[in-house]
Amino acid sequence: MMKNAIRALLTLNVLIVSISIHAQQYHPFPEENAYWTVAEFDWQIWDYETYIYTIKGDTTLNHKAYKKVYQLNDIPNNQDTLWKLHNLMRQDVENKKIYFIRYYQGETWL
Repeated sequence: MMKNAIRALLTLNVLIVSISIHAQQYHPFPEENAYWTVAEFDWQIWDYETYIYTIKGDTTLNHKAYKKVYQLNDIPNNQDTLWKLHNLMRQDVENKKIYFIRYYQGETWL
């Protein structure tokens, strides 16, 4: 009985470690020709809104290049689509980090 309990604990530990190692894998963020959707809860209407995000253009801050991430309210090629600057993003692929400056919350970068 004790052997089964020890075996179960060891199996559980191996499983937890393998899941945590897998969760920490770094995947570079696509910087060109990529669109993704996000469902965000809107507290004003008490419902979810779906937005499309894409990267278009770049800027330099403190001698570092940042990509501009835009929030779209509709499909990208629609003439009525509103493009709103959402944040700036910089990747450090070597150190496996991604940095964001949240424009939508009024953070300043100038």
